[in-house]
Amino acid sequence: MDRPQGEDAVLFVRSKREAMDFSVVLLSQEVESIIERLDGQWVLLVQPEEMPKARQILALYQKENKRHFLNPRQWWNQLELHSGALIWCAVFVAVNWVSFAKDSPMRLGGALDSARALKGEWWRVITAMFLHDGAGHLMSNLAVGFLLSDSACRATALALPWPARS
Repeated sequence: MDRPQGEDAVLFVRSKREAMDFSVVLLSQEVESIIERLDGQWVLLVQPEEMPKARQILALYQKENKRHFLNPRQWWNQLELHSGALIWCAVFVAVNWVSFAKDSPMRLGGALDSARALKGEWWRVITAMFLHDGAGHLMSNLAVGFLLSDSACRATALALPWPARS
């Protein structure tokens, strides 16, 4: 490609990276361009007869690939509450509320005691995960449990989004 001449052949861009991106986009549509630095500004040089097509291609590219400066896509913006995860957390809170006293029958009968579990009290392995030693312990387990159960609900499609977001 010969170096295009004249003002009609210059597309101004914000950075070298944008010039490189635009150049690849144009090349994918069979429009050749040259990246140059002109008076301290990055530009794309395109043949004047190809300029209308180049502008149209880049306008479509920018429309399809908008970057939302005020709303960047980050993982915490993508979180959705799932009913399965909320129900799981509610079960933890309810069981902890019932068994909060140290000498409650639920705590005494459900606490993990390996000797008793090996002697046939198999339920202790399951019930022990519902018992907590205080509000701090419960909250930390709820936080981790919510994130894990949320991921499990998404992976297995066991729950609908709560609330549904658009």
